Amino acid sequence: MSYLGVKALYESRDGSRYDASRITAPDENPLLRKYYLADHNRYGAELSFSHTPLSWLTLDINLRYAKDDYQHTELGLSASEDYRYDANLSLDPTADWHVYALASQQWINSDMAGSSHFATADWQGRIEDRFINLGAGFSYRWSTQLTVGGDYLFANSESNTAIDSSDYGDYYDFSHSLELYGRYALSEQMGFKLSYRYERYYDTDDAQVAVDAITGLTTLGKLDHNYNAHLLMLSFSYKLP
Repeated sequence: MSYLGVKALYESRDGSRYDASRITAPDENPLLRKYYLADHNRYGAELSFSHTPLSWLTLDINLRYAKDDYQHTELGLSASEDYRYDANLSLDPTADWHVYALASQQWINSDMAGSSHFATADWQGRIEDRFINLGAGFSYRWSTQLTVGGDYLFANSESNTAIDSSDYGDYYDFSHSLELYGRYALSEQMGFKLSYRYERYYDTDDAQVAVDAITGLTTLGKLDHNYNAHLLMLSFSYKLP
């Protein structure tokens, strides 16, 4: 059994007319338009596909695209494009086994304009964001009361900013997460769960400033993260009748 779906999207928003108050916001450029209030048009499309070649095997794929156009904005976010796909594979080979795998990626490209002299735009910027998620897991019903399983997830993101074609700095992070668990049902309403989780995380600090870069500057030091975490957790659940 298979399913194929196609969607098209068009949205238009006319934001309210406003100017920055010279009394309450004297440092705000009156040409700046906040992205969530500014006029914008959105164009988008989505393609969905689901395929079940066997009674115990299912594949789902979604493709999405969207473009935002802030056509009346002189300063601030002027355009944005968003691409994404999601893929999920689900297997149930027996009544006791469940296995899954997933993958998704997303790309967001944003254009903006700015002014350094409280006038019209005199610089252009572009931000490119990338995201990826990969995962897999399983669960096995050992008995009517005991279920064991495991889940793994990898996540990675990157962001690069350029001002007038000059690289302004980038940001990068990744994480690995693994959980092994066992659930024991005392009754239909009560149960325990014992789990072990490991996480490996790393990111960069794109705002890092060298200690001697500015005379008299005091910083909090290096703000990136780099750690391994181990967690052992025991939980009790109760469902109200």
